[in-house]
Amino acid sequence: MKIQKTFPNQLNIGVAYIYGSLDMQDATRGIDAQLRQIKARAAQDGVEIVEVYIDQKTATKARSSLETLLADAKSGKFEVLYCHRLDRLSRKLHYVIEIIRQLNSNDVVIRTTEQNLDTKSPEGKLILHMLIALGNYWTGLPDGGE
Repeated sequence: MKIQKTFPNQLNIGVAYIYGSLDMQDATRGIDAQLRQIKARAAQDGVEIVEVYIDQKTATKARSSLETLLADAKSGKFEVLYCHRLDRLSRKLHYVIEIIRQLNSNDVVIRTTEQNLDTKSPEGKLILHMLIALGNYWTGLPDGGE
């Protein structure tokens, strides 16, 4: 079911995507911290978070919540995707590009809390491409950018 918009330029319905491991529970990057920051940003934007998709990092488990999120985007269940950083979607450049392509083809705006990215604006689209390239550079370093 596609969302019926009261005001065509206003985005009202959002979701959160969180990726992390249970052992990564620090004050800024843990699952709870990501959710807190996303909810604060959505409230500031006037967007209601209607669903939270969480994938936990494991050696063998696929990102089933991300797959569900992409299916929900295709069916028009939300307008805005919030995530902590783009690398929460994937650290592999080609996967990030494919995920963004799918979201864009379904008119979903991507907003990040840490990078303050909003793909609705031309500046946000430019920054998006730069961040993807930088993320690919950092993960290609011998120490993984750490």
